[in-house]
Amino acid sequence: MKKILLFASVLLSLSFVACDEDDGFDKDLTPIEDQYTGALAIKVFDNTDNIVGNVPVYLYLTYEDLRNDYALRVKSTTGAGVVQFTELLEGSYYVRTGKTLADGWYADTGVVQVLVSRQTNRELYLSK
Repeated sequence: MKKILLFASVLLSLSFVACDEDDGFDKDLTPIEDQYTGALAIKVFDNTDNIVGNVPVYLYLTYEDLRNDYALRVKSTTGAGVVQFTELLEGSYYVRTGKTLADGWYADTGVVQVLVSRQTNRELYLSK
C-alpha cells in the first residue's frame, strides 16, 4: 500500500504543472457556491503544449477503480480542451486521459484533491 501511495504521489508531482496566467485557466482554487460539494476542472494538452479538444477524461474514486477501469464519470473536453466535473464530495480522485495522435497512443494519469466549496483546476499532458 505504501508503494501505491508513493507512486501516486510521484504521479501527482510529475503530472500537474503550473499553467500560464494568460490562458484563462486559473490554477488556484476557485470558490463556488455549493457548500457541500466541490468541483474539478481539467485542461488537456498534447506533447507540444497545444490544447486538445474532444478527448475523454475519466474520473475514478479509488486507485483500485483506476486499475480496473471502473470510471465514476467520463466526459469529453470542449474545443478549449477543458472538462468540468461538478458535485464531487471532498476527497482524492484519480483522473486519466488518452488519445491516439499521428504517431501513436498518448496518455496522462494523475491524482487530484477536491475540496468543499472550491473548484480545483489541473492540467494533464498527453505523452507516450
